This record gives sequence, structure tokens and C-alpha cells, in this order.
Amino acid sequence: MRLAAASTPNRYTQPPIVSVLKHLKSRHPKQRSHLIFRLKHMGHTLARHTAANPPVCDERVAFFPDPWQVKLLDIVDRGDSALVLAPTSSGKTFISYYCMEKILRQSDEDVLVFVAPTKALVNQVLAEVYAKFAHRKSYNNSGGSGRSVHGAFTRDNRYQVFNCQILVTVPQCLEILLLSPANSAWKHRIKYVIFDEVHCIGESDGGSVWEHLLRLIDCPYLALSATLGKPEKMQNWLTNARMLVLKQQRKEQTPDVRFIYHNQRYSDLRKFVYMPSTGQDSPFVQLHPFALLTVNQLIARNGFPQDLSLEPADLYQCFKAMKAVSPTDVQQLAPKRFFTEDVISKHDIYQYEVAIKKKLVQWLAEAPSHVEQVLVSLGGRIRQMENLPIINGEKDICNAVLEMSRQHCFPALCFNLSRSFCEKLTQTLLNQLLAKERLASSDNMKKGNQNGQRSAKKRENVHQRRAKGDQLDQLDELISKPYQPIDPRFTLVSDADTHTWTQFERDMLGRVNASTPYWMIEALKRGIGVHHSALSPKYRRAVEHLFRERYLKIVFATGTLAMGINMPCKTAVFCGDSRFLNPLTYRQMSGRAGRRGFDDFGQVIFMAIPLGKLKLLLNANLPELRTEEPQSCVLALRCMIQYSLVKEKYKSDVILAAQRLFSKPLHNNTEEGHRQAVCYFRFAIEFLHQQQLLSASGDPRVFSGLASHLFWTGPSNFAFCYLLRTGVFHQICQDWDSSHRDNQEIKRQILLVLSYLFVPVYVHHSTVRRHQKGNLIFNSSKVILEDMPAFVYQALQRYNNSSRKVFRQCVIAYANLENVTSQPTLPLSNLGCGAIAAPEASSPQSLLSWLQTCSISYAARHPFIALSGVGDTIKTIDDLVYGLRRDIRLDRQALPMVDVVSTDQSLTASKHSTQKKTLNRYVLDFYGHGQMSALQTDNGLLGSEAHTKINGKDNLAVCYTQHTQHT
Repeated sequence: MRLAAASTPNRYTQPPIVSVLKHLKSRHPKQRSHLIFRLKHMGHTLARHTAANPPVCDERVAFFPDPWQVKLLDIVDRGDSALVLAPTSSGKTFISYYCMEKILRQSDEDVLVFVAPTKALVNQVLAEVYAKFAHRKSYNNSGGSGRSVHGAFTRDNRYQVFNCQILVTVPQCLEILLLSPANSAWKHRIKYVIFDEVHCIGESDGGSVWEHLLRLIDCPYLALSATLGKPEKMQNWLTNARMLVLKQQRKEQTPDVRFIYHNQRYSDLRKFVYMPSTGQDSPFVQLHPFALLTVNQLIARNGFPQDLSLEPADLYQCFKAMKAVSPTDVQQLAPKRFFTEDVISKHDIYQYEVAIKKKLVQWLAEAPSHVEQVLVSLGGRIRQMENLPIINGEKDICNAVLEMSRQHCFPALCFNLSRSFCEKLTQTLLNQLLAKERLASSDNMKKGNQNGQRSAKKRENVHQRRAKGDQLDQLDELISKPYQPIDPRFTLVSDADTHTWTQFERDMLGRVNASTPYWMIEALKRGIGVHHSALSPKYRRAVEHLFRERYLKIVFATGTLAMGINMPCKTAVFCGDSRFLNPLTYRQMSGRAGRRGFDDFGQVIFMAIPLGKLKLLLNANLPELRTEEPQSCVLALRCMIQYSLVKEKYKSDVILAAQRLFSKPLHNNTEEGHRQAVCYFRFAIEFLHQQQLLSASGDPRVFSGLASHLFWTGPSNFAFCYLLRTGVFHQICQDWDSSHRDNQEIKRQILLVLSYLFVPVYVHHSTVRRHQKGNLIFNSSKVILEDMPAFVYQALQRYNNSSRKVFRQCVIAYANLENVTSQPTLPLSNLGCGAIAAPEASSPQSLLSWLQTCSISYAARHPFIALSGVGDTIKTIDDLVYGLRRDIRLDRQALPMVDVVSTDQSLTASKHSTQKKTLNRYVLDFYGHGQMSALQTDNGLLGSEAHTKINGKDNLAVCYTQHTQHT
């Protein structure tokens, strides 16, 4: 099978440099100095094949695949599953479209599902699928079966979901489809699933959904990732899950999920540090990958970080440093001796890197001082960072960007994980460019050119008025007036790119909302963009489109552009530190640099990042996946509803799916984990029955549909249904007068309860102090959320108590299982302490015998907590989470209990409890004044955060606010 593409030669074509080298060899057979020259200056021109032999033609694809890609093709052809770990731009995406074409060719009914982590990536993949397959007559089945080639399903977009053969969706929406009783027949049409960016399974928000999907599907799949720590653990869990599926299907097939690992990028990454105060020609100082390593780190991990790679110039520099330390010990590593052929490839460079690392590890054991000297030599100017003043990324951004323009580093993505700081960097860069333009215009005025100053000052005045919020309706004027050229010294757009703006200006400005700040439009004209999730979708699409058209030269972005979206760049800039910037996010973001087919190598620039953080980002191994608890009472309820409503012939499928869902979780892939999951499911059903959501026979009751529909809000959805069922909301509304529209106090109390349940946000201490001083702009802003009515609080306490009793029985039942044993261990040393021997019969009245008769028995408690005499008494949520034996794990997210906050000491469970945190009243305040700006100034929310929380449709309290404002 061959992908439809442009015709390609039927043999591998070597680079043109090969003929030149052969000519040099014929003239100078004994001299091979060109090897050193190539390593130092021409490493990016090496043949890119990563195997010992050049790649050969494969009829299944329209390019020359590497051996690891051939293995991947064979796995798909056999119908097996695979976990693929390869760097960005290494060539792993092709297999997705190969699978799509295979599905389209083999049947008009089969379905392939592509799972992407974000809506932006869904839109991109959908566009690529449409471009590749939708217009091809051999795939267009509209005249036959009526199927569409492609479809999409997100919360904002539903297109041909059940009538397509290639469905592109996000994990949450696919889970809805798989757990819906009405889709049982459609699920049998799914023949292949592709999980892109599967490392998202380790995220704290939504990671459990990925785990559910990998359990629910019963067809082969591909799991793709570029950043996955300790993938062997993931592969082992996937194999066990696949084994259970094949056992249920009674298929004689190898259950192993194949692991394809490739650690070489197609284009190398060069790293630089922005150091303007060193007085050198260029403020960008190149950073050697070994520069920030220490001997102690290498000894602790017994070698180098797993994904630490070097380009040819780095290897030669390292060899020179090693030769300076011990010339005789590294003679075999000299390029003229190591490379036996004149023509070297990426595979030869990889072998050279392995040899150099092996020698350094040998020195690490025999002579650590040699390694220390090599690392100090490679550190160079970078080690001066400890003595230099800290760079202000915001103030220096303009100088850094202009220097990047002079050194041809564009296009670039500048990453910072703060939305507000990304906007601040964009505004600062724009303001400094306008200021420089005005200063230059002032100089021109002295020479008789006054028109330049007038135009520059006029643009700056309009920009300042827009920045101050002066709403001038000039959007139509901006669209209609012709393009006015900007001084090329103060814009990032070259003359060759100005036609792109004039061509798309009308379309872009027409699609961007009128509420978009004027400075964002002005920044786009100068080749500057900003991108984060709180911006309007129309503006984000305009930024993405103009960046791909190479008009925008730099885009300031958060992690929204790091997750596989097709916006590759030449340079990735990290401006400013963040506590959320870790080795995993760094690798995802830096992977955007180096456009395959455009750039010979990628560049990474660090700016205003401390030296200690640089060491962490570059030298740390990828963190191991830490997944959240996948089991929950909401999941059990959805399974029971699906079983009750599905057709009889599909009930067995629901049972098998539930068995897989409540099996070994990824964080505890053992038989012990399986037993705990089964025990949890048993008591989750008990909890649902106690809450009157399920009948004694397991059928759904009145509020089960509502609780299932609000599944993403759990466990607040259960507490909400409890308040409805026990008449709490009826008690709130007992004074409702239907003849009057003014029932504001009742609406306020309902909104108060919903705010506690669904949108709890804690107030920052600085906002509390400002509120106490009365420094508020809006008089109607109260900032701190008041207490709920006492009867509501008491009802929630009763709900929590009943839930806690159920799961206390759960942990005790599991602890009393015959095949579950626990060996007490000391908390820090993990040494076993064993059991106390029984007293001798000759001394029945001994102290030990008497103490044993008075002891309080326990089963689930941690033995050291049980010493205090509490036994298995469970009074709080923390007792269930932190007070159990080490072999019993009950995650907080698996408990259907809500955090009830109150400042009234008479309502708290303990007289010693204190209220240390207060909740934000932003929903009620917005209900009162309707001003988004007040949420930023008074309630302390960031602008993007306020926009996301108020305009989000996922929160019941926000939806109620927006509804009551119109009634």
C-alpha cells in the first residue's frame, strides 16, 4: 500500500557533498582534515538516516523510512498495538495517516478515531485529514454508503460524528461516546484508535480520562508521545490491559503492546543563553549540553541523562577538552581514527556520541577529577551567570528580539506559562518599537522630514487611547483603509512579507472580534502575536494562520502551542521563570524548534531564567508518570446507567468494559491494585444505592441522570442531587412569589450554594488585606464569600457523614480479606517491626498479657496511628486518605465527599477547627454588577482567568448567573 503523494525517486539520494568529498579524497588520499571541518561547521549537512545503512524504498509509503519506521508499518499491518516514543519532528506522525488510508481502503463502514489533547490540535488534524483524503474519489463514498470521510466532536463543534470514517476528537468527548447507551452499535465499527500526546495521562486535570479510554477500547491502537518518562512502566500496564481485552474476546493473539523507541531528532537543537552584560559581540552565548553538569550528578545517576544528545560540533568540542586532560587516553576517539569512511551520517555521529559518553563514564569511576576538568572547560562563559545581575525579561525583550532579527532567528515562539505576562511582553515590545520609531522620526524632523513624526505620533496616540480603554469604533476604518508601510527598522516584517498582510488584512480583521484590544491588532501588523487559551478563538486562529504564512515573526505563548499543534518555528525562546516550567514542559516546548524541511537545526534561547533552573531543565531526566486515581463513583454510576439502558445483546459488552475499567490502575499495576479496584466498585454501588440514585436491583432512579450528566463536576454533583432530594432547595425557595420578578434574595441564596459546590476559588491573602482596608473600586464588590445558611451546611455535613461511613466499611472489608496481609514497617526506614510474641502460659498475669486484653483492635488503620487508641474510627476525610495502612490506597479524588467551608465555629465538627482560607465571591459579585474589570481589580482574578471562569459553560453556578441576569 502506498500513500498518495508526489512522485519520488526509487532509490536513496545522497547529499551533494558526497561527490565533493570523493574528489578531495582522490587528490589527498592521506589527509582527512575535512572530517574535523565537517564536525565543526557542517554537522547540519550530514546524511540524516539513523541506521547503519542508508534507508531503502518501501512501497507502502512515499519516502525512505528508517528501520524503526518500517517496524511501525509492520505492526499496523499485523493489527497490533504499539507505544511509540520519538522526539518531535523525527517522523512519527506519518503512521497516523497510513492507518487512516488503510481504514478507508478496506471498508466503507470501519472507523478510525484520532484522539488529540486540545481543541486547537483537533482543528489542525481535521484540516490535514480534509486536505489529504476528502477530495479523493477513491475514498469519497458519498455516492455509495453515504459516509463522510472525516468528522469532529468537541464541546464546541459536532460534525458528522456517527457518519464519518475518521473521527477527530478530544478524550472527554470520546469517553462520552463510549459510555453512552445509544452508541453501542457504533462502537463495534471502531477498528483503530490513535492517541496523540499520550503522556497527558499523567496530568492532574483530565489524566484519568486517558486511562479510561485505554481500558474501554477493544481494538488495536497507537499511543504516540515525544516526552514520556520511564516508558517501560507504561508499556507493561498497556500489555496487561490488552491481555485482558484479548482474553475477554477469546482471541489467540499476542497481547504484547510493542514499544518503538527512537531518541534521535531529525534536526539538532542548539542552545543559547541571553547574556547582554558580558560585553561580547553577540549577547547570545552558546550553551554546551555538558556545561551545567556536575560530577556528583553523574555519579548519582550512574551516567548521563537519557535524552541528552550532542550535535557534531559539541562532540568535537568535548573531544578537544578530553584531549587536553589526557591526550593518550583518547587517541582512539580522534575523528581521523574513529570514522573509517569519509562520508559520515547521523548514525555515525550517534556512535561517536556513545563512545565519548562511555569514555567519560569510565573516567567517572577511575578518575573523577578528569571529568570535572572537562566539564569546567566546556562551561566557559555560562558559569559566569552566577556572578551576573538578574536579567529583566520584560525590559530587555525589545533588544533581544531585534538582535534575533539581525541574526535571522525568526520565526520564533517565546514561551512563558503566565497568560498575563505573555500579554505584558507583547505590549512592552510594541511600546518600545513605537518609542524607537518616534525617536527616529524626531531626528528626521531636524533634517526637514516632519511627516514621519506626525504619522508615528498619530499611531502612538491611537495606540495609547486604545490601551486606556477608549472604545473608538474604527475597526471598519482599519479594514477599509489601504496598507500604510511602517519604518522597516521598527517592525519585524520584511518588505518581502508585506504582501501577506495586504492579502489577508481584510479577512483577518473581519474575523477578529471588535472587542479585541487595539494593541493586539497593531502588534499583528508589526509581525508580533500573542497566543493563550483565554483569548478569543477568532484571534487565536488568525495568529496561527499568519504564523504559518510566515508573516508573524514572533508569538508570545503559553503551553497552548507546545502540545503538537502545527506551528513549528526556527527558535524557541524561554523568557522568565515559572514554577510550572519543569523538564517535561521544557522538552515539549523546545521540541517546536527546528522546522523539518525549512531549518537545518533548531535554536533554543534562555532569557531571564536562573542558573539553578537551567540545570534542572537541561540535566534532569523525564519525570515518571504520576497518574491520578481513575476509579470514581461517577464512573460506576455511568456504567450502571449504560447497562440498564443498553439493548440486551450489548449488555455483555458493558459488563466486560466495567471489568476492565475497575481493574489494575496504572499507578498500582498489581494484583493488590486489582483487588482494591474491585472492592471499591462494590462499595461505590453501595454508596449510589444509599444516595437513592440506584434501586436495589441496580436500575437508575430519579436523579441518576442529572448526576451522570454533571459527571465532570464530581463529587459536587452528588451533593447537589442530595440537596435536591432532601428538599434543601425547596426550603430556600419557600418564600418565592411567582407574581413578582423581584426574588433577588432567593436567587442570591441559590447562587451562594452553587458557588460553594461548583466554583470554589480561594482568595489570595493580598486581596484579603486590600478588602479589609476598603480599597475597592466597586461598592457592590464584597470579595469574600459569606457563609451558607446553617441548614444547608448541616445538610452537607450529613451527606459527608453518610459517605464516610460507606467507605470506612470499604477499607475495613478490604483489610479483612483472607488473602490480604500487611507487614508493619517503620515510617522512615521501612524496616519491618513484626508482631509481638504472645506471653508465656506460666505468667498469665504479666503486664504484657494484661495490655493485650485492653488493646483496641484495628484492621485498616496504620499501626503507628493505631497506637493512639483510635482503632478503625474514621472521623474525617483525611483519616481515609492518610491514616490507613500503606498497602491500602484510597485517593481523595475517589471519595464522593465535598469540602464544606464555614467560619461559624458552632457549625464545625471540631471546636478546635479554624478557618485559614476564605473563598472568593466573584460569581455573586459579577451577578451584582456585571463588570469583568471589577473581578480583576477587586476580586484579584487575572484578566484571562476572569474571562475563562465567567464565559465558561461548564460551571453550573456561572450558567445560573448568566440566566438570571436575563430574567
